[in-house]
Parts: sequence; C-alpha cells; structure tokens
Amino acid sequence: MERLLKLTNKTIELSKINFLGFSSSKNWIGYFELIKDGENDRVTACNHALRLVYSYFINKRFFTISALAYTKSTILSKDIDFLFLKAKKYNLIQKLTNDIDEYLIGDHDLFAHNISISFNQRAFIILSKLVMLSDDVLGDACFFIFPELELAIYPHEDIGYGCISLSDDCNKAIEFLNFCSKDDKFEVVFSENINHLAASKTMLKEC
Repeated sequence: MERLLKLTNKTIELSKINFLGFSSSKNWIGYFELIKDGENDRVTACNHALRLVYSYFINKRFFTISALAYTKSTILSKDIDFLFLKAKKYNLIQKLTNDIDEYLIGDHDLFAHNISISFNQRAFIILSKLVMLSDDVLGDACFFIFPELELAIYPHEDIGYGCISLSDDCNKAIEFLNFCSKDDKFEVVFSENINHLAASKTMLKEC
C-alpha cells in the first residue's frame, strides 16, 4: 500500500483524462469490446473480459477513481444486487447529487469532490461488472489506474475496456490492447492517431 501511494504521488496526471468524453482524452489509445455474434451470454462474456485483463495486469497494483452513482429509486436485478451492496459497503458508489446529475447531462465537468478514490483491490471485479452488466447504475466514470505503467483503463457497457495513457509514451497502453487483440472473442479499436502512426510506420513511442 505504501509503495502504491508513493507511485501515485509521483507519476499520475489525472488531468490527462477528459471526464466529459473519455475518447477525447489527450492520450486515449482505444478500446476492446465483445464481438457480437448472437451467441454470447453477457455475464459469461463479462467474466471472460475480466479474466483477460486480470491475466495481463497480474501482480500489478492499481487504485480506482470513480463517480458512479445511484438513486433512492434504483431497482437492481437479483443477479447483481450483491455487487451493488458490496460497492456501497466499500464506498465505491455514491448517492446521486445535483453536481453529479448536472455532470451526467453535460452541464459541467466532474468536480474533484465528486470523485471517490479507493485502493481496495476488490473494486476491479465489483465495478467492472456493475458498469458492464447493470443499467441501474448511473454514469460510466470508473477508472483503474496502474501507476507503474502510467496507464488508466475503464470498463464500458459493450463488454470490454477502454485505455488511456497517462504519459506521452504510449507503448504500455498499445501493448495492452495488442495483448487483448489475441483473444478472438474481442475486437480492438485503436484511436485514429495510433492508426496514423502505424500506417506511416512511425515508431510508436509517443502518442
């Protein structure tokens, strides 16, 4: 934990994340998503995506920043109710406030005091599944930050993860998505900038 805190203080620039549009972030690299073939069960596919990502980041420490919310009238399906209760228990999700509501409808950017930070490693499974599988949780601002790699990934509802480099050296982020592209259940989409560099045979050292 102490080492993770030191890495966090030393390297992370969260200003590189555009909370109003993740793909508009300066060093947004791309994402991977489930290939829809009509035979995929969403829960099974979600678990597959989690295992894929976990196998890449195994033994890498991370922390979570999120602004996921719920309302008093939130109605959860039984199969994810236990995830919601765990998210509340570990303070990974918050009640909807006026600030968050206005952020969700695009009136203003996300305020710092609306962002929760957690070093609980359970957050990865809990929040990934809530974002991918539940329509009852509000928002999609949920990032897993890997300080050693200067990398942020975020789950999305199309069963997969997006990827943002937190430094101008984007090799780690590209390597992650290239790893995910080897799984035939998922499709990887790179940003136009990365595709342009690849097409011009430029070395992918900087975004």
